[in-house]
Amino acid sequence: MGDTEVTTYGSRRIVVTAPHCIPLCRDGHPTHKREEWTRVLALRIAKTMRGSALTWSKQVWEELGSKPDPAHRDPNYLRADELESNAWSQQLGRMVEGAPAFHVDLHGARDPSEASGHSAHVHLGLMAMKRSPCPRVHHACEVLRSALAAELAQWAYELCDGSISGVCGDGQAADGSPLLRGYPVVEPNPQRRLTGALDPEGGRLTMTQQSVRFGCSHSVQIELSKTVREILARKDSKGCRQLRNSFAMALFRAWERANALPASPRAQPAPTAAGAKARTPTRTPRRAESGKRSGLGDARSRRHLSPASPRVAVSPRAAANPRAAAAKARMKARMVR
Repeated sequence: MGDTEVTTYGSRRIVVTAPHCIPLCRDGHPTHKREEWTRVLALRIAKTMRGSALTWSKQVWEELGSKPDPAHRDPNYLRADELESNAWSQQLGRMVEGAPAFHVDLHGARDPSEASGHSAHVHLGLMAMKRSPCPRVHHACEVLRSALAAELAQWAYELCDGSISGVCGDGQAADGSPLLRGYPVVEPNPQRRLTGALDPEGGRLTMTQQSVRFGCSHSVQIELSKTVREILARKDSKGCRQLRNSFAMALFRAWERANALPASPRAQPAPTAAGAKARTPTRTPRRAESGKRSGLGDARSRRHLSPASPRVAVSPRAAANPRAAAAKARMKARMVR
């Protein structure tokens, strides 16, 4: 593969790509600058989800400064006729085609502000799926968007909990979601920028457009602000490692829901020993397991709340993620005080 590198952590059909972890040449445009921390985050997120990561090799990543090698063209800006000869595109195609797969294309963006034009810290670009001519993919796009928005909404409370990330949220938006440095954490449906797709008139394809073209069932471009990337990439903070793992698992649970996968490996019945008589379950395993997890989540959430904290209604989804429920409770407690 030359300058690219595939790192495999498990057998799940999940691919995390980070094409902009080095400076790149982009046809007709200035040099595309390196997006800091995207390579290390792609590797760690893929590891947590037990999938694979496709990045530029460690040697290339370490050797290149701010000036790109002319041979390194931006794989997120390819013409359709280049897909068969580009190493990145060919490797991506081999990894996602066939059975259902989940492609996460990780990018770095500037912090939200009026100057940058960005409205949130995490943008979910699903336009590649939305523009697909296949009705099945088009429908899967909205299912995945809804699942990602729901899972990351809970993670946002953890992110804005200063005791975990070291960066406190500053209030809430009108819909009750937390604000980080004055802006929402997640934008699930960007319309003009950071959508994950280039205009068809230009004849260029992003990584997510390429994976959808190769037959990938679910593909999303995720743009992380500099603030969020810096928090998630920290090595010296246990809280930040927890946030990174929670972020990865939120993505994985969203794909499970969108792809109608079993809720968890624990929900699967144990294999019957040879010759043993299989027992007929008295209730649906998934429902039973889900109820069990929800009960544990409620208990854990209550343990995290101090006696002085106000009672907060905990949804079943929040109960399954006790850290998010505890973070949400602490934020509400600060607002009350």
